[in-house]
Amino acid sequence: MPLVKSKYTSPWLFKNPHLHTLYPYFFRKVNGVKYVRQRIELCDGDFIDLDWSRVKGKTLVLLAHGLEGSSKQPYILGMARMLNQKNVDVVAINFRSCSGEINRLPRFYHIGDTEDLRFVVSWIEKNTNYESLSLIGHSLGANIILKYLGEEGNRRSSMLCKAITFSCPVDLASSCEKMSQGENFFYVMNFMYTLKNKLRHKIRSGIIKRSDIDCDLALNTNNFSVWDNCVTAPLHGFLSHLDYYEKASCYKYLNRINIPCLMVNSLDDPFLSNSCFPYEIAERNTFFYLETTENGGHAGFIPSIGDTTSLLQNTQEDFYWSECRAFEFLQQNL
Repeated sequence: MPLVKSKYTSPWLFKNPHLHTLYPYFFRKVNGVKYVRQRIELCDGDFIDLDWSRVKGKTLVLLAHGLEGSSKQPYILGMARMLNQKNVDVVAINFRSCSGEINRLPRFYHIGDTEDLRFVVSWIEKNTNYESLSLIGHSLGANIILKYLGEEGNRRSSMLCKAITFSCPVDLASSCEKMSQGENFFYVMNFMYTLKNKLRHKIRSGIIKRSDIDCDLALNTNNFSVWDNCVTAPLHGFLSHLDYYEKASCYKYLNRINIPCLMVNSLDDPFLSNSCFPYEIAERNTFFYLETTENGGHAGFIPSIGDTTSLLQNTQEDFYWSECRAFEFLQQNL
């Protein structure tokens, strides 16, 4: 029964989940990570940009960001810095249109898009000499990683060792419903702002024609379901937003995961519904470890005094609890 009792304690100032979510986004600065960018050409004529942070380690960890994020998000940089200091090489994937340059095709990326991750893992296996590869994802990246591992099953790369996810929207339909609540208006507006700018860019450059999708409705909505119905679904081969939510959610793939995998979801996460805490699956699948925290917000997990030193001895760095927890799980002999 891999239900993990969490030792995480949120600082008293960040018991409010929205403050806990927003503070790292606006105020956390992570220095010391120097990326080397590599562009990989994809079979469909598009590209993926990878950012490498190497310290000549023997093992590699791939980091996957959340919706409208990138390799420059504080939670990605913080994880990369901590792993580098533990002699682990890192490669951070930027999903299509998220690296600072719009991708070439009408399609973007989406929360169930495992093909690009599959391509990158295969590329790493063929073109590097690392002893092992582990995957760490946040939010959208978490769902992609878990869905990918379930799809692969016994066909997975022999390099794959472990996976760790934080703040995973396991059930996309119910998460979108929760996001539509008034208290989450700021987050939705922020996501929609950047998504709409990317759509406008593709319209202006002729990559997307106004006759291809309902551009006017997309550019005037602040509702995820409407956006997904008129943009995400038609551009990525889904019948509707409901078809997309059902097929893209990782929940039905969790039973098939067969490498040690830790999911950490906070009970106060403003993005996650009750169905995003798959206790029954964790009880059945001996590879799947579920850890729930009382606080943490969405991709927050700000450490209390003493939290990081209990996991990483004698450190003076401002590591977040999630980074230390990830390294601890990577080190466990499971």
